[in-house]
Amino acid sequence: MVVDAGGVASHDGGDVQNGPIEILRVRVQGGGSPLGFYAVAGQTYSISPNVPVELWIEWTSPNPPAQPPRLVVDWGDGTVDNIHCGPCKLTRTYRPGRYSITVKMDDRLGGVTTRMFSMDSRLPTDSGPGGVFTFANPAPITIPYNESCAELAALTFPSSISAAAVTGRVSRVTVTFHGLSTLNNNMLALLVAPNGQTVKLLDEAGSGSVTDSDITFDDGYGAFGATLGPGSYTFRPSMSSNDSPLLPPAPNVVDGKRMDALKETTANGEWRLFLQSHLMCANGNAELARGWSLTITTVSS
Repeated sequence: MVVDAGGVASHDGGDVQNGPIEILRVRVQGGGSPLGFYAVAGQTYSISPNVPVELWIEWTSPNPPAQPPRLVVDWGDGTVDNIHCGPCKLTRTYRPGRYSITVKMDDRLGGVTTRMFSMDSRLPTDSGPGGVFTFANPAPITIPYNESCAELAALTFPSSISAAAVTGRVSRVTVTFHGLSTLNNNMLALLVAPNGQTVKLLDEAGSGSVTDSDITFDDGYGAFGATLGPGSYTFRPSMSSNDSPLLPPAPNVVDGKRMDALKETTANGEWRLFLQSHLMCANGNAELARGWSLTITTVSS
């Protein structure tokens, strides 16, 4: 059920407008419920996950254009609709997560009006006391060597950890790679939470090599980079400027590049780690010799 947040009857002052066409109303309706809301610029609204959501976009203009304006809706999940209409009705179903929506009305003569707002379809956090919960998958993960410098997924793609009996609201998540050996700057790593929230841990970061190291990813530390030997180290998620995509079936939408993107996420369920090489031509496999682990810290809800 969509939460009713009231309504607006005219132009939203938070819109960005540089043409004669005005976005009059963006009404959100979902799940067959009689409740709905008019989406105000800059606001965040709660919706139900996995339930169809309808957007009704109405526009007006003192001098109606000779041809229908173009409506562009960026749904915040990597999907964009681009159509001619007015008024317009579009439907989308969201998995659990938080999404930034951008609605643009283009008069096709150079004038564009934009309204941006957010919809949050995250599942309710489990009730109960807070605590620290650690889960592990010790199975080795290997990325095979290849002479062609091709992008190759790990032989286990993804590797999974099932979290259960976590109580409280998620306040912190850290991930540890156990026994990592690789050349730096050729590895991509993506973490996917049970509700689909994604965080990229590595993207062609650093230089040198890593040999049998335990690497923990946590915000507030330095970037992954220098040559490392056996031992335990902590780094923040680390990226190059390339923002390389991962191979299917890894999601192509990245919600965050910091671990705090996982705050308030759903803790219980399957966590997935997608690990792959990027143009690795070196002799020898990359691997997590002792798998990986996940630590979830929660506070009382």
